[in-house]
Amino acid sequence: MAATANDPVWFFVIFYAILGLTFISAIISLFYQKRIFLSILMIVVIPTHHILAIVSSIGRGNRTEMEHWYFQLIQLQPWALIVLLAKLYIVVWWIISINTYLSNRKKLNTSI
Repeated sequence: MAATANDPVWFFVIFYAILGLTFISAIISLFYQKRIFLSILMIVVIPTHHILAIVSSIGRGNRTEMEHWYFQLIQLQPWALIVLLAKLYIVVWWIISINTYLSNRKKLNTSI
């Protein structure tokens, strides 16, 4: 896996691992019929985010993908705002998932 421009490889490994785990967790949640709407939304958001970020970064010149996204975000480009919202939704997804896990774990420990 070669890094694009000056982005380090480890950044892409972590980033795509988080995207992959988020996508898988959304499929699992949908399979167990938990947070159905949020799961379907996540399953749509991740590929949309990925495709939009890649297509919009094609003409970025010498900048890295993250630099290009940041500068476009400052200029309030619609695609950059959508990517920001997708990233925020991924963070919210993990906050909800971790809180749900911890509350279920607490319930199991108190019922024993």
